[in-house]
Amino acid sequence: TFLLSLNLALYIEDCCVLRWEDFDLAAGTYSGRRGKTKVVRVGWLWPETVAAMKALPRAGASPLVFTSRNGLRYESSGQYGAYRILRERAGVSVNFSSIRDGAYTAAARACDEKTSKLFAAHRFSGMVDHYVERRPDLVRPASEAVYEAYMA
Repeated sequence: TFLLSLNLALYIEDCCVLRWEDFDLAAGTYSGRRGKTKVVRVGWLWPETVAAMKALPRAGASPLVFTSRNGLRYESSGQYGAYRILRERAGVSVNFSSIRDGAYTAAARACDEKTSKLFAAHRFSGMVDHYVERRPDLVRPASEAVYEAYMA
């Protein structure tokens, strides 16, 4: 969850509704819709993210990436609680939403406004959703900037 949140600039709510069908792990891309706003979100996946996703157990026929052992969808409130416990054990004071905010900040510092807004799945005029859905590479510079800021 943490790695995908950083790689795709996701809030925990976004992670809870990720669907396998929106990922092309062979190409290292993501193309889906943001749950909250239904705005198209595309992503360029880092090799570490692809490897981690390939290692995830699949819960039966569930279309969701992250599920309980029973294949049920996680609720964001429970995931916030789980993250809080891990954060406290690690002695870290960063809220989960700061992961997404940090990724967006790194992208905005390194890229033009259009690229950083596409990366964060913000709506803006002048870009047609069906075009963006077919072009996850549009956000590659933003993804690379986040990688450089946090993973290098």
